[in-house]
Amino acid sequence: MQHSIMEIRNVGKRYSDAIVLDDASIKLEQGSAYCVIGYNGSGKSTLAKIISGECAIDSGSVLFDGMEYDHWNTRLAVSLGVVMISEYSSLFPSETVYENMQHSLISVGKNKPLTLLTQRKRLLREIDEFTKHYGISCAAHDLVREMNNGDRVLLEFLRAKLLGVRVLAVDEIDVALGNYHKETIKRILKDFKRDGVSILYISHKLDMVLTIADSISLIQYGKLVEIQRKDGFEENEIIEIMFRTSMERAPKLYKKRGEEIFTIHRKLPNSDFSLELYEGEIVGIVGMGHNDSMEFHDLLFGSRPKDMTVSVGNRRIKKLDPQKTLENGIVFMSAEFMHLSTFASYSVCQNMLPFNVVKKEHSKERRNQICQRYINILNIKATPSALIDTLSLGHQRKVFIARSILSKGEVFIFDNPTDSIDSVSKIDIYNIINELKTQGKGIIIISNDLQEIMGISDRIITMQGHHITGRFENNGISGKKLMNYLRQEETRNACSNPICLQDAEKGTVKKH
Repeated sequence: MQHSIMEIRNVGKRYSDAIVLDDASIKLEQGSAYCVIGYNGSGKSTLAKIISGECAIDSGSVLFDGMEYDHWNTRLAVSLGVVMISEYSSLFPSETVYENMQHSLISVGKNKPLTLLTQRKRLLREIDEFTKHYGISCAAHDLVREMNNGDRVLLEFLRAKLLGVRVLAVDEIDVALGNYHKETIKRILKDFKRDGVSILYISHKLDMVLTIADSISLIQYGKLVEIQRKDGFEENEIIEIMFRTSMERAPKLYKKRGEEIFTIHRKLPNSDFSLELYEGEIVGIVGMGHNDSMEFHDLLFGSRPKDMTVSVGNRRIKKLDPQKTLENGIVFMSAEFMHLSTFASYSVCQNMLPFNVVKKEHSKERRNQICQRYINILNIKATPSALIDTLSLGHQRKVFIARSILSKGEVFIFDNPTDSIDSVSKIDIYNIINELKTQGKGIIIISNDLQEIMGISDRIITMQGHHITGRFENNGISGKKLMNYLRQEETRNACSNPICLQDAEKGTVKKH
């Protein structure tokens, strides 16, 4: 019989008025994997942070080995063997593999601390055995910064092993990994389960979840819904449940599109990237990972070959600098770069209003009125004079969104605009985006929330890396078929057969 290592019971968590977890309970059993799936901003990462002690609970209880803890925190969690691995590597790039792992090595027995020589020998042996067993191409004295991202992720599991892991929380680490590294993670987790480690695995990659899971729950609107297991978990059944239980719909506005307002053409190896956007049109871009936004950013601002062309309206842009996008009529809003435009010692009003509004509105009272309007629209719990760093991260995101919308632009590119935003404010953001649409602006939304993309877009483009794999008018494809199509594309792109890879690079499309 499996032994329950850790439990959370009736846990509640909210940020301001946004309920992130509502009466959530899970039981993590020895040698078993509990997988959680759900859309962006549904509370998955918060659940992992609660398990690892990074996030305090508002209500409910945390139990470990049957003992309830009133003040669960990271230090206590690590001391008991609870380790978290997220998409952001905790390894120090400027240090070697050995130096990084040295921080994590625990003593063998409380009364028999390791000598420096014994510690060094053990650590070198652990690194050598782990890297050879799982085919990681690195040595103990290699610098971490010289390693690829996939190998860094794999080393996080060695770090967890050295910490004496008993409960492992894995949060969305597979979003930007190739097939080889994902298969290696499956092997590592299988070995961890065999050694009695309890695993909480959070992902929206169904191929990973279906391979790893002993039990699966869907998280939606802060609620955990267990997916019943019959003879096994069926992918199509899970897809059906995700769409059937989703009640949220982005309000779509129907408007006749105008003239072409934005084009980008880029010559790539084995294929061409080409995208057109029209006045009063919303184009949704979706793929299988959060890394899509970075891929699109690289397409716009990365190394520019001579045969790449970008046009806004009738203007041909020779060089598209990310720091000068507004001068070219392009507003690019991404949480990845929010820290570059947020000033901690400034007020909400100073952070929200872009230069074009400040230049036009000389009156402080008028600027505060504009700021207050968007505070009300987005339900931001603050006053115009409040310091931005006193707000939660979610409310800071709303301020950043308001700043982007108020910026003077013709083309708006939103990267996951409603990620970590409460459901009520999501609808407000959709309404504001639709308001831009009525003004004839061209809008691109990059998101992996299919409900969001299906709800608000006029056209949908599917991407893998720098390649467009499909183009769809949003009137003849269902969300379920779109998700199935994305899954097929991911499988095809992961194929090692050269013919398969060639077809994937050509962007061959099978429309449903």
